[in-house]
Amino acid sequence: MLKEMKPCREYFIINIDEPYAEEIYEVLKRGQMEKGEWPEGDISFKEWQEETFGQMRYESMRRSTNYRSGMD
Repeated sequence: MLKEMKPCREYFIINIDEPYAEEIYEVLKRGQMEKGEWPEGDISFKEWQEETFGQMRYESMRRSTNYRSGMD
């Protein structure tokens, strides 16, 4: 799930391709689940990636392919 970035808050952002991204994900998931604020449930990092970015990746790839072929 993508969350809205709220004004007047400070964030740090990591690329999910970083070698430590799965560790960060597990820490965030555990903390959010303890607060009852993790709607995805106890899913793996790979499942979370697919749920969160799967459709966006597909659309991005489709647009890129269409652009290269002159269809977009």
